[in-house]
Amino acid sequence: AASTLSMAGDYTQTAGSTTLAGGALTSGGGVDLQGGALSGVGTINGSVINAASVTPGSSAGTLTITGDYTETPGSALNVEIGGYVAGTDFDRLAVTGHATFAGSLNITTLTPFDPTFGDTFAIVTYGSYEGDFSAYTGTELPNFMAYNPFFGATDMTLAVATAPIGPG
Repeated sequence: AASTLSMAGDYTQTAGSTTLAGGALTSGGGVDLQGGALSGVGTINGSVINAASVTPGSSAGTLTITGDYTETPGSALNVEIGGYVAGTDFDRLAVTGHATFAGSLNITTLTPFDPTFGDTFAIVTYGSYEGDFSAYTGTELPNFMAYNPFFGATDMTLAVATAPIGPG
């Protein structure tokens, strides 16, 4: 059975890992990830500052933040894509408030999934957003395709399209 961990003040993590397995983490002061990793499936009730690593899902799943999500430079958001259904086949970070992007987005395409031209994956949803990821890894796909990021009013989507041709 899923459980809930609640605290009145801040939840600060400087190392190690916090893994949600369908439960909830409730923090009156917010969640401050200064090191280590936050991962899993469930809900964080409170705003999150990510100066470390956030990995939604458990080989695909949804991590929900009821509050704001703020990345610092040097942080990472890690997602896996292995099919077309959010939370079942690919990871999603669902933020009810404002999302601020500044870290790296690391994408892993799970074998044997082979996305095709025109496929889209809304990996982050939010109430509003600002910023962009400072780096993208795992965007290249076979057959000269790539995940291309698009920031919309309520979600950040990876769309499979032709990869840009770089200097040769």
